[in-house]
Amino acid sequence: MSRDEASSPSPPLVLASAVVAPLVLATFAMFLLEDVNLSESFGIGSSRHDLIVLTGGEHHPRGAAATGDDVRVNFGRLLILAITFQLVVIGCSATLQRRRQSLRISEVLTEQTVRFAAGALPLLVWTAAWIVNVLAPTESVSIALYATPALAFAASLGVWVWMGLSEFTLPRDQKRPKEPSRGRTDKPEPIEEPQLERSRISIPFAITFAAILTYTVSYVAMNWAMWFTLRIPHGDSAMYEE
Repeated sequence: MSRDEASSPSPPLVLASAVVAPLVLATFAMFLLEDVNLSESFGIGSSRHDLIVLTGGEHHPRGAAATGDDVRVNFGRLLILAITFQLVVIGCSATLQRRRQSLRISEVLTEQTVRFAAGALPLLVWTAAWIVNVLAPTESVSIALYATPALAFAASLGVWVWMGLSEFTLPRDQKRPKEPSRGRTDKPEPIEEPQLERSRISIPFAITFAAILTYTVSYVAMNWAMWFTLRIPHGDSAMYEE
């Protein structure tokens, strides 16, 4: 067994990753749309009705309370959307990786499929905890679950974004040894060391630093403008003065 074959994910793992990840995504979306409090916590409360209808479900509000809503979510439609999202993320990441490395398409798709499933782990943990809490409700667990759906999705989204950005830091044109043909005793050509074509500052780090710098400059400028033009101090400054 070669080194690459030993390090590649097993077919059962790849199949489980391809199946479980969209199921987790669709189930997570279903729970968000079914519960009005979860929708409010996630930030989609105002568009909850439209999202339910657009995804093929039915929503007949009867009152302000969550128990007064008549909601029927179309899980099949949500699953199709989750699979589509999965294919788009894996396809984009695989395309970027193929442009950086000379790998077989099957190897790239296998690696990216497992990575996508790994990114869905925060959503899997949250969804499993929600199901357990529905079966055996606990007040403290319920409060934690209602407060963390956005955090779980942000953690998964961060992994999926990293899947694409990390490909920019991979070595370009990594070549594999050529296997000798049958009947020949020539030794395979040695593996060429990959040529790293990246600057001292990687692209993901540069993007993060640019976002931090933009945020800092924007808010400092707005706070200065509020003070010098309107004489309104920043909230923290006013608190310290008091």
